[in-house]
Amino acid sequence: MHVRHAVDPGSVWDLSGSEWAKSVAKEAAKAGLKPSYEQRRVPLNVSGVGNGSQKAEFDCKLPIGVRLTDGSVRVGAMNTPTVSDSQLPGLLGLNAMENNRAILDVNTKRMYFCGPGEYDLLKALPPGTDELQLEKAPSGHLAL
Repeated sequence: MHVRHAVDPGSVWDLSGSEWAKSVAKEAAKAGLKPSYEQRRVPLNVSGVGNGSQKAEFDCKLPIGVRLTDGSVRVGAMNTPTVSDSQLPGLLGLNAMENNRAILDVNTKRMYFCGPGEYDLLKALPPGTDELQLEKAPSGHLAL
């Protein structure tokens, strides 16, 4: 069974619904990996996803595996506030993408997690490419 994550750079943080988290936890347990969860000291209020305003009262640490384009699987962990009794999918948010040095190519629908070191994408892009500098808004979102 494959459990999909939604790539959501419009969401600052990772987020998930309890039903999605349970399905990931079951798959992880089948693979011999141990998911865990703990109650948040303060519930996280979320809106704009799912049904109106909801609260995430638990954080889940979920072992995940992502399939690379060469067919291999990279195992990692997703730490996500989780909304109880929710069908919300797992959202991979902007902060997780930043922490993993992600490059999101919406043209080819591929995401790259860069290894250590510097790079210059403009050298690899076709002539006539425009480069735009984004800024991080006070909300944590990217802004143009």
